[in-house]
Amino acid sequence: MILGSFLHKKIGSGAKNFAIQQTIDFALKVNSLLGKEHAKVEIFLNAIHSSMRFETKKY
Repeated sequence: MILGSFLHKKIGSGAKNFAIQQTIDFALKVNSLLGKEHAKVEIFLNAIHSSMRFETKKY
């Protein structure tokens, strides 16, 4: 990761709870080090990892 860049992690709520919590924890750590606007977690309801919803321009 390059310092000062923006990280936007997308995850579906259909993922296992551990994966969701791990992603949230990672974003919190990044933001605590670099500032609150560097990492953002976006949770898609009922989506699973590698869902086509992550590939559409709408999302």
